[in-house]
Amino acid sequence: IISNMEIYKAENPQGFDKIVKHLQTINQFNTKNENSIKKIKKELSEKATNMLTRPRKLVPCRSKNPSEISIKLLEGDSAMNICKQARNPENMMIYPLKGKPINALKCSLSKLLENQEVIDMYKIFGCGIAYKGKNVKGFDKFNIDNLNVNMISFVCDRDEDGGHLETLGLGIIYMLSPQLIERGHVEVIQTPLYIITTKQEKIYAYSEIERNDIISKLTTPYKEVRYKGIGGLPVDVMHMALSDNSKKSIVITM
Repeated sequence: IISNMEIYKAENPQGFDKIVKHLQTINQFNTKNENSIKKIKKELSEKATNMLTRPRKLVPCRSKNPSEISIKLLEGDSAMNICKQARNPENMMIYPLKGKPINALKCSLSKLLENQEVIDMYKIFGCGIAYKGKNVKGFDKFNIDNLNVNMISFVCDRDEDGGHLETLGLGIIYMLSPQLIERGHVEVIQTPLYIITTKQEKIYAYSEIERNDIISKLTTPYKEVRYKGIGGLPVDVMHMALSDNSKKSIVITM
């Protein structure tokens, strides 16, 4: 092979240079990819409970018992303040997602693992990954017994953007750890769209249809406030929504 390459180099120096440059490019890409995998693997192996290695925007909880911990994945930084005030700091962690997470159903595994939000999520989960049901070479195998939380909750505005974020977030989990969905560890938390107040009671409506039905049945004067974003909800209402026994939490199953 070496002698043949030497002959080719003598007869076609320009073609030989192109081959060498192409091989150098491949080698550089492989080296970069290998270094990137090492970095991602290192991050995923680090403990989210350690102050120095946990995701920067993660708000931790006091409990160390995975069976009682939930992680609230919020729609953006704007919801952080209200959720910090409303959560139970004993067993609720908070992590804000960007307005539009990566679309896991339409991107490659390499792009998915290069996404910092995905890395942060799975560092928090601690259960490893399995892309499309198969373990990924070089990464910890998916093991649901290693899950650091009992419930993964999406907390988003009740509008089109919020629904889009929930869908993209669920897509990430579906591609990397569908068993979390299958076993009921993922939920979408519903927050009131309307708060209707009469002299006797306070009524929560979670959709326009529900609001119209409530109003049609009222026989006394009332006041109503519409809340588009979770950031504007009263603290007590947000606390009710975040509580683990909230009747409006929808557990996602497959």
